[in-house]
Amino acid sequence: MERPFKRKRGEEGEPSNKFEKVAKKRFSTTIRCSLKEVALCVALLKERHLNVLHTADLGHIKDFKIKSNINRRLACFLMYNIDPRTMILDLGGNKVLEINADVIEKLFALPNGDDSPPRPSEDYGAALVKLKDELRIPRNKDIKTDELRNILSQLVDDPLRDGLALKVFGLILYNKFFCPGYSLRVKKEATMVEDFDIVKLKNMQICQLIVDELRLAIEAWQKAGADWRALPGCVIAPVLAYYYKYFFVQDVTDILHNYPKL
Repeated sequence: MERPFKRKRGEEGEPSNKFEKVAKKRFSTTIRCSLKEVALCVALLKERHLNVLHTADLGHIKDFKIKSNINRRLACFLMYNIDPRTMILDLGGNKVLEINADVIEKLFALPNGDDSPPRPSEDYGAALVKLKDELRIPRNKDIKTDELRNILSQLVDDPLRDGLALKVFGLILYNKFFCPGYSLRVKKEATMVEDFDIVKLKNMQICQLIVDELRLAIEAWQKAGADWRALPGCVIAPVLAYYYKYFFVQDVTDILHNYPKL
């Protein structure tokens, strides 16, 4: 398989292959997944909040080394070429890249339990109104994803509001890491934090949630293509899996299950 984005030495101007042409066309594309935002929000949490995260098997998130998304061109290439039916990309030379729950678990050490997690819902009206009331946001205003950190920073100082603070952090995990949507507004995720208890995530199929929502994101991206300005889904997962597969190990499932190699 030809390496994506490869240029001949000294070559200027047009991209050297069809994969780079796709990536070049979409290079201005942003990514909704944001480990940087997750890191900034984790840094706001107090020790008592971190103790709860450890109970939920999420405490290691604060130790993630990568604080930003990597290689948007590669992300576009992978999202364009992974088969959403199988979540497999043929790399050639008898190599395939497969994105499944086990791979996500190896990459991020996230919960991979037996309980079904909540999912983004189109029927979010009542849940969104309730969430706005809890966050003291006027009902006629949107909840912008970039405002969640500011809301969290105000909540963490009040021990009496720890439950709400962890709910907001859970919303950030859903919105910026596990299943980022295309919109910059919190809508579909509102149902995911109803009756929220972050400790319950320990027993949920979070890894499968990431795969399922990434599959939907890939399908949507391949249909919309360059007409979209942002990649939805946890796109850093296939990027990291590709790096390990292509440069480090023969099989991404061979990654040691310590903490994620971020």
